[in-house]
Amino acid sequence: MVGVTYGANKAELVDSSPMPCGPAFYAKEYFQEVGVSVAKRIGRKWEVQSGLIYGSGEVMINSDYGEGVEPHSFDDITIYSIPVQMKFYPLPFVFIAAGPVFDFGDGDSSFDQTGVGFQGGIGGQYQTGRLRFTLMPNVKMHRAFGGGKLDVNGRVGLSGLQFGMAYQLGNE
Repeated sequence: MVGVTYGANKAELVDSSPMPCGPAFYAKEYFQEVGVSVAKRIGRKWEVQSGLIYGSGEVMINSDYGEGVEPHSFDDITIYSIPVQMKFYPLPFVFIAAGPVFDFGDGDSSFDQTGVGFQGGIGGQYQTGRLRFTLMPNVKMHRAFGGGKLDVNGRVGLSGLQFGMAYQLGNE
């Protein structure tokens, strides 16, 4: 199967350290993902899925700079991901998915998320003929392993919904 995906997520930076200018916190902001996917059924109950995902969002940085200084600023986060998920189908229309996410961020950004993360969720699907529609509430942690800037910028954690539409090629 080949398909397209869209994710609407709530993002949060976790494990971040105070900034040099003083105490700071990072507000939750929306993070959107779009991508292409390929999937191959393995037996009756298993499927492996991968693809390429482009994700972007904006994080609001709040800090106590002192009197007369703008209390917050915004920074963009861009992440390219290659997820590799195994899906288990306990029922024909319900699946459990989990697997690693290989992330490539913007090395120049103070919020670079390059590294290996993970994703998991429980979803549902509807298939009519060769067309499949999926909806999966999920959680994702970028840069759970690797990356060299964990001291300041933290990891991007996401929770949200992924929508997918795929077309079955050949006989699966």
